[in-house]
Order: sequence, then C-alpha cells, then structure tokens
Amino acid sequence: MVRNKLKSLPLEGKKVVTATVMREAEEKALEEHDATAEEYMQKAAQGLFLIAKSYISDYKLEPHINLLCAHGNNSGDAYAVGEYLLAEGFTVTAFQISPLENSSALCQRHAKQFSKKRGKIVFVAGDEDLTILPNTLIIDGLLGIGCRGEVKGLMKEVIDYVNELSNPVLAIDMPSGVCGDTGKVHATAIFADITAYMETLKVGYFFNQGYEHVGVLKEVPFGMSEKYVKSMEPFAFLVDPEIVERNLPHHRRVVHKYSRGEALLIAGSLGMTGAAILASRAAMRSGSGIVRLFHKSEVEISGLAPEIVTVPLREGGYEALLKEMHRSKAILIGPGLGRGSFTKEALDIVTQQKKQPLVVDGDALFFFEKTSAPTVLTPHRQELMHLLKIEGDIDAIELISLAKAYAKEKGVVLIMKGAPTVVISPQGKKIIIPYGNVGMASAGMGDVLAGILVALLAQGKDVWEASVLAATIHGMAGDKAKEEKSSYSMMASDLIETLPEIFKKRENPGAF
Repeated sequence: MVRNKLKSLPLEGKKVVTATVMREAEEKALEEHDATAEEYMQKAAQGLFLIAKSYISDYKLEPHINLLCAHGNNSGDAYAVGEYLLAEGFTVTAFQISPLENSSALCQRHAKQFSKKRGKIVFVAGDEDLTILPNTLIIDGLLGIGCRGEVKGLMKEVIDYVNELSNPVLAIDMPSGVCGDTGKVHATAIFADITAYMETLKVGYFFNQGYEHVGVLKEVPFGMSEKYVKSMEPFAFLVDPEIVERNLPHHRRVVHKYSRGEALLIAGSLGMTGAAILASRAAMRSGSGIVRLFHKSEVEISGLAPEIVTVPLREGGYEALLKEMHRSKAILIGPGLGRGSFTKEALDIVTQQKKQPLVVDGDALFFFEKTSAPTVLTPHRQELMHLLKIEGDIDAIELISLAKAYAKEKGVVLIMKGAPTVVISPQGKKIIIPYGNVGMASAGMGDVLAGILVALLAQGKDVWEASVLAATIHGMAGDKAKEEKSSYSMMASDLIETLPEIFKKRENPGAF
C-alpha cells in the first residue's frame, strides 16, 4: 500500500482586486512597454470569441450576435470580438449608442475594421432602434469596469431594454452599470449570464448588487506579464476549491473516537431543538469521533441520531459542562439556545477557558464580548451589525472593513455568512467562498455550517483553516443538494446527507 504524500494547499486561490488597482497595473504595464494596447485588445478579443462561440453552440443559439457599444476601449473589445465572429461566418450587428467620433482611438479603429469586414453598425437614438432577434447572444461592451456614478439617459434606456429581453448576455469585464470597485449599482445595470473577466477578478463581482448581475465568471487573459499581475494589491482571495480534497484532517490507522476528536455542543431550547439536531448531525457527518450535546434540561430532544450523546443542563447547574469541557477537543455554543440568561451563563463559562477552540454561533453571538480561546464567530449580516453596533443600512465594502477591524481587535476569525460568504482572519486576510445558492436562504443552514466547523476543529484543524474549509464544504454541499432537490425544495438537513459525497473526494486507495 502506498501512503498518501499529497501536501496541504494554501487556502488562497485567485486574487480579487478593485477595478482601480487593475486599471493602474494596466497603465503601468503599457507605460513600461509590456505590450501595446492593441496587442492587449487582440488577445482579449480572441478569448471572448472562444467564450461566445462555445456559448452559442452549447445553448443552440442562432448564428447572429449583437454588440452593445459606446465610446471606450470596452466597446473596442466588442468590435474586435465582432471581427473574429465575422471571420467565423457569424452575422454580427453592433448597436452604437454614442457618436464614433467621440470614442477612443481603439474603439474607432476596430469599428472601422468591423465595418470593412461587413459587420453592420446601427446608430441608436432610442430603444426602438434595438432590433435584437430572439435566441441570439448579446455582447455587452458599453462600459465595463469604467462605470462611475449613475447611469443616465440613452445608456439607461438601452440597458433597461436589454434587461427586459430573454436573450442571453455576455458582459465584457463587468456588466455595464456595476461599479468595479464596490459592486454598487446606481439606477440600472446589465444582468449578465456570463461575465468574461480580464486577467483578474474584481471586487464588484462579489459585493453589493454586483453579485446579482455577473452570472457565471469566465477568465480571459489578455497577455499582461505576470509581474504586473503579482504587483496588484489584493482586496481578498477566492478560496482554492482543491483544499477540500487536500486539507481535510488526516487520521492514523490506530485512531479511536476520543483521539479523533470530541465535539462538545451547547445548543437547543424550547421550540428550537431542530438547531441542535442539525448542528449535532452535521458534526457527526463531518468526522467527529464523538459528539456530546448539552441542552436545557426542560427540553426533550427527539429525532437525534443515536450516535450522539446528550447531556441535560439546568440553569445554574453547570458542573457536567465544566467537567466535560476540558476533555473535549472543540466547543460550539449557540444554535437554537435563545437569548435568555442560560445562554449568557454558558457562554461566560466556555469563553473563560483558553485551550479548546470555540465556535460562537446564533443566539450566543448576542452576548459575546471577548475570549482568550481560539475562537470563530459565525454571524449573518444582522448578527454582525449587532456585534459592530451598527444601526441602519450599510454598504457591504464598509461592513467588511469594520468586520476586519473587529476581528483584529477581538483576535477572532469571522465567518460572514451570506452570498457570498467571506472569512476574515485576525490578521485581516479575507477569503471569499463563491459556493452556495439561493436554496440555502432557509432555516437551519447556519446550524449545519457550525456543526461542520466544530467537527474540523475537534479533529485538530486551527481556527483559520477550519473556518475556510467548513465554509467551502458547506457551500459545496448546498450546491450538491440543489442538484438533487432543486433550490425550491432543498432543506438544511439535505446538506448533511450530501456531506459523504463531498468527503469521498478525499479518500483514495493510498490515503491511509
């Protein structure tokens, strides 16, 4: 038998930068003659052409393509890809919404070349000029990452018209109307089915309204040298999905249930026993050697997996918890506990110990102040705003900035649950988890995440790696459940049943 010698991977995958950082890097590369702007545009157009051609084939669209063009180099990209499509035998119509004489030099050049190759240019005065045929692809080259402020006038009219159509849309670098630095949308923005991003991922794809508009992300390298890509200051990183196969806990053959890891859970109250059940079952399905559930003594928990040990606690009588707490390998407190004095007292006990890693979730977050234990907090947006003492609405980028400062001040890892989920380290590193779906916006999903997380901690993973792993596994399990149940029908318990499929990727004949 061959031992598995695969090493764990860094958690960070692709870099995510602001549009401003991307523009600055590109300008520097051009100044230093990394390539010409024309060479960059031609390389980008080749990549866009391949994406468009593949999409048309996969979805059996008509062999006619519509270009949306304005005045910038993003429109030049659209005309350039139109040239490749014409050469391949497609018919292509460009809808030009601003005078070409006011456009960038590259846009003008490629518009002329496009026209010479018998591409049709329609100058648009109103949406009545947009004669877009059904079942044809639209390529959005209006604004890209150059959008600043509110979209108005004819631009807004065109975008609104396109959004009412059923035609699929391929956006070049950024759906027009979405701010590349923040993801904010003012007035309107293109809803894209695919966004072809140039060289690097942008912040605007993932936050505020941008996440609703980008659709599927496809990379298009345009030839920028690696040194300029590396020089870009990251806002965050996407998680490397390979960590689910490579970074899970590795167990020796001689392992037993206690050395594999005891997860201690404090969860469940009257009317909310389901949270305790979900978290406990998720912890058991995620590799814990033993799961011990402490719950309020007045609550009877039925339907719990028979493998899970239950211990009733009465308010003011925490001797059993104090004894078992120090033998466990990781602690979770909060799912379905309610916001009474029992939760506060139990939290005070587990935050005073300094050794066992701790997950604070749900109602326990309401009382959290500080701890010296290695700790992960798992708030959704409203819980995070309570922790940060924020009232009213707040921009997602500003919220992340405040959360980063809070994580540093408290020395905790924060899992900001949402679409997408963001994990923040005490040192300020941010990892975006781009998995999950709308079906996960339902009761109990957070309890499953907490259970996965405490199990990974019980098996020896540190709080940072366990948090990123747990959030990734949770999102992947949600996507698997969607495949099997649909986003309409899936429930939190369905995620637990998909976990074996997720973890099976880790196992192979040479794993142990």
